[in-house]
Order: sequence, then structure tokens, then C-alpha cells
Amino acid sequence: EDAALPLEPHEKLTVLAKIAENAGRMEDMKGYMKERAETGVALNADERDLLSAAYKAIVAELRSSMDIMLEEIGEQAQAGNRKRAHSAQAYGAKLGGFLKQLCGELHEVLDPLIAKAEFGEPTVFYLKLKADYYRYMAENPMSKGKKEGLIQDCKGAYIAALKEADKHLLTTHPVRLGLSLNYAVFQHEVLRDTAAAIYTADTARRGAVESLTGMPEEAWRDAASAIVRLEDNVAMWREELDMAQQREGEAAMLEECDTSFSPKTADRKPLFQQGVSRRVSQAPPPALSLRSCFASPARERGDRTSMLDVGELDASRARTRRAP
Repeated sequence: EDAALPLEPHEKLTVLAKIAENAGRMEDMKGYMKERAETGVALNADERDLLSAAYKAIVAELRSSMDIMLEEIGEQAQAGNRKRAHSAQAYGAKLGGFLKQLCGELHEVLDPLIAKAEFGEPTVFYLKLKADYYRYMAENPMSKGKKEGLIQDCKGAYIAALKEADKHLLTTHPVRLGLSLNYAVFQHEVLRDTAAAIYTADTARRGAVESLTGMPEEAWRDAASAIVRLEDNVAMWREELDMAQQREGEAAMLEECDTSFSPKTADRKPLFQQGVSRRVSQAPPPALSLRSCFASPARERGDRTSMLDVGELDASRARTRRAP
């Protein structure tokens, strides 16, 4: 039997990272992939996924722990246990510091990768990853500092990635769809601009579905996971926007009722005769739905979904699906 060819140093690091992942040793996996990225040899698509998955596993755990601490702080404060609430606050701040350190570490890894990356998917992938980790810092509930700078850096990285994707990636490309999904989440959760988030997500979803019309089933499967999540977010955000507009409309009608009974408006007609409608927002136009076009399950890319970061459910963020 032929002896196995010896591995190059950078190849050995990738193998070790996969072994660490299989063993559930995400800190070790992160360390191997960080060292792999710093070798100067360009990462292939699988290695980019490994890098993303390693950091994402750790940051997801930190964010989940901070959400638990927020609940603990609220419960203890409500119960009047000031000391325990203060202790939980201090520990939450410590976790927030770890998150900031982790995000900063990945940014240092990404900067030289971005500088040397080829046009297209590699550049979009790294810019998206950089933006996502700015977003995690901006969303950090334990940080009391000013976040305007982080938000601007995050937005700038997303915009740069979107421009690169628009030039070099098809509307059906999974990385481009994941980018649009995460940018929409940023618009909704950080910028608090639900209308813009709906526009971003729905534009990406419609563009992909229209481009896939008449394409082979394989093409649908590559994009299905991200399209479904874009569709879910659009539906959820439209409902949220409609409810907010309805509340505003009801408040306006109550105010109108109050003024209608004043002496100055004694002769005013009743509201139902004035044609006041309780319908605040029109129903969204019929949209192309992935579920109505394609019923087959999405194909998994191995056991990881780190390229899209799809399927992440964050209980503290209204079940928003995000793409790191």
C-alpha cells in the first residue's frame, strides 16, 4: 500500500480543526482555524466555513448566557434582591467583555484575509462575517457604552459586502442570500427600521425565486434554506409593522373621540359617519413563495450551516432568523 502523502502545515491545521469540531472542542477548533488563517495561504470554501463555525459556536453560547443573565437581573430586581441583581449584572458585564474580545480577535484575523481575498464569494464572505461581528457587539445588551461607531462600522461592512455581491454573485448564490438575510436583521434589530428590513429581505427573496423559475431542482435546493428564512422574516415583520400601525390608528381614533365631545365639535358627525376605517395598513401584495414552488427539503452543507448562519433562533429577539 502507498504511504499517505505528508500534510502541509496549513492542511494539518485544517484537519485538527475538524477533529476538534467532532470532539465538541470549539475553543480548540477556533485556535486551529485562527492559526490556519494566519499562515497566509488562502482559505478554500470549506475552510471559510470552519473558521466561521468555530467562532460562531462560542459567540452563540456567550449571547445565550447574556440573555439568561438579563432574565436573572429582571427577576431578582423585581423580587427586591438587589445584591443578587447586582451580582448578575456584574457577571453579565464580564460575559459582554468576553464577547467584545472575541469579536475583536476575529476582526484582526479577517482584515488580512479581506485584503488578499479574490473578488466574489471570498470577499463577500469575509465582509459579511466582519459586519456580523460588529452587529453582535452592537446588540450586546450588557454594554452601556456608545454604540454609534459600532453601528456605522457594521453598516459600512454590510454595504461593502452587498456591493461586491451585486457585482460578482448571482441573486441565487447562498452567500449573497445569507448576506441579505443578516443585513435585514441588522436593519430591524439595530437600526429599528422594520420597513427597510422588509424591503431588503423581500427584494432578495423575490430576486432569487424569480431567477430560479424553470431551473433544475438542484439549483432550488442550494438556495432553499435561505429563501425560506427570508420569507419567514418578511411575514413576521409585516405582521409586526401592521400591529404597530394599527395601535397608532386606534390611538388616533381615541383622540378623535375625545375631541368630538368638546363644545367646539358638538355638531361633528359620529366617527362611523365620517368614514374612519379601522384598517390601518393594506395587505401586502401577493408574493412568490418558495413553499408554493418547491416542496423538497433543503440540502445540508455537511453538518454545518455556518456559511449562511441560517436557522439560528434567538429567544430574546422575537424568533428572528438570522443568516452569521
